[in-house]
Amino acid sequence: MGAMTKAEIAVVQEDQTARGVIERLIRERGHRAHGANSAARALQLIEDREIDLVVLDMNLGASRPADPRNGLWLCRILKRSPRRIRVILLGAKPSPEAEAEAMNAGADVFLPRSDVRTGLPALVSKLLATPAPTAVPGGAGLHEEQFDKFVEMVRRKKLMKDAEINRVVRLSGRFDRRMGQLAVFLGYIRPADIYSVLLDQSENGGSFGEAACRMRLLTAAQTEYLLRHQRDRRLLFARAAAALGVMSFDQVLGNMDESIAAQQTATLNFDEIPDLTSYEPDLEVQRTIKHIRELASISKSTHQALALLQDDSADFDRIADILEMDPPVAATLLRAVNSAYYGLKHRIDTVKHALVVMGIDRLRSLLIAVLGLSKFKSLPADRSREYWQEAVRTAEWCKRLGVRLRYDAPESLFVRGLLQNVGEMVLWQYFQPQKKQIENGMLEGLTEADAEKSALGMTQADLGGLLFHLWNLPASIVQAAMFHRHDVTLLAATPNVLAETLVVRMACRLEELPVDATGRPEPDALAESERLFKSLRIIPWHLSLNEISKEVEENLRPILKEMTGNST
Repeated sequence: MGAMTKAEIAVVQEDQTARGVIERLIRERGHRAHGANSAARALQLIEDREIDLVVLDMNLGASRPADPRNGLWLCRILKRSPRRIRVILLGAKPSPEAEAEAMNAGADVFLPRSDVRTGLPALVSKLLATPAPTAVPGGAGLHEEQFDKFVEMVRRKKLMKDAEINRVVRLSGRFDRRMGQLAVFLGYIRPADIYSVLLDQSENGGSFGEAACRMRLLTAAQTEYLLRHQRDRRLLFARAAAALGVMSFDQVLGNMDESIAAQQTATLNFDEIPDLTSYEPDLEVQRTIKHIRELASISKSTHQALALLQDDSADFDRIADILEMDPPVAATLLRAVNSAYYGLKHRIDTVKHALVVMGIDRLRSLLIAVLGLSKFKSLPADRSREYWQEAVRTAEWCKRLGVRLRYDAPESLFVRGLLQNVGEMVLWQYFQPQKKQIENGMLEGLTEADAEKSALGMTQADLGGLLFHLWNLPASIVQAAMFHRHDVTLLAATPNVLAETLVVRMACRLEELPVDATGRPEPDALAESERLFKSLRIIPWHLSLNEISKEVEENLRPILKEMTGNST
């Protein structure tokens, strides 16, 4: 890339004023600047756009010292990416120690913040004028070279435009390559079947594929086909191309066969690469599942009430009598009913009164929320406050989206949004040793999901989904927990994913957007998400996220005031 070419540059800085200064300097040089105030948002930006360079503050994450996703962590993650993204790391002051820390994290350049105005424009021009190494994300194990050659063949034959190739390569690298997740994406099993297989596997042993075949959820041929997807990135490239609407799977597959012939590779020796998930369940996975089974126990009265609430003509007196047999649940239920969220004019003093006022549907959703949250009481105060603000904001986005998308029961979407990240609370309260392992793994440069898989054998999203599966909650609640961090494009292309699940995933993304001085999502970030959702056809073209954002903030004001004691 030449120095005068317009580049896509991400500015990752928590302080909004400092971020604005840097973005202005970049735009004055004719480049596009995209702001991010957290590591999560920065990674989302890099997934969505062809980012050429990142200007990153070493002090990122200082407001959340317990979170290892700081500036140095993000730099290590970016430099491990096969895309070889250039990184300028900003530090508080010039010192050999700070510069060494930046270089050890993989930064291309260290720049003191005091030198940003005078030094940054020239550094940006210099880095962009230096050709970046050609990097194509490689495939698994010994077949990385074949994948690289295949992508170059696609480029050489002009089967796709360069921008399309880059998008497809990026998306192909974002597949969750565990066998269960791939089976869901191909439509072989339903999402919740993953948990049924894991539970069987933990009791009866064998690989995931063997357990799924034993349960007659997969055939031997399907298992072998899934193993090929795990081991051959070209197949995932073809799936990604189809998900993006660039080329059909069969079209890509035909060129893949040609690529194999051109490389004189008659067969791929899959035996040389171990299956990513077809192991006997190790002790960590077994311990995790055993722990979740113990956690999943609920009172008999709550179980009975949930069963009765499935019937719209159920006897209110009977339900009230059952719930009042469990005083902690009844008390939590009444506290929630009387909260600012419902805004009732008169105080509700009995469970029966709550039933009469709210009705079966609303009480069912509220009881599920109370059930989902009643097990978690030991989060640190600062994290607990932050967690609930994030959860309520996500839930309100869910509800507002539900109203605009004309869902019959938008309040049920509020509950799904409120509970989507329950796996984090499970991790905090019941898996402290593994949580420390996860933090250490992230400090070493692993992504959060990879660190979770290493420590637990599954992700925190899996923890929440498994818990709700064991509680026999509705599929939409299970899926909301399973997929709340999933790639949006892949999720939209996955069979058997409920529409409510997509709404929750959209809300999670919108909640994470950087905010302006008014507390609302920054316009550029909001517009970018709107374009993505509309391109995937998961929201209609006439829908305005900017208008919905105003509604979300207005409705949240009394709720957050009650939670925090102020209106911010």
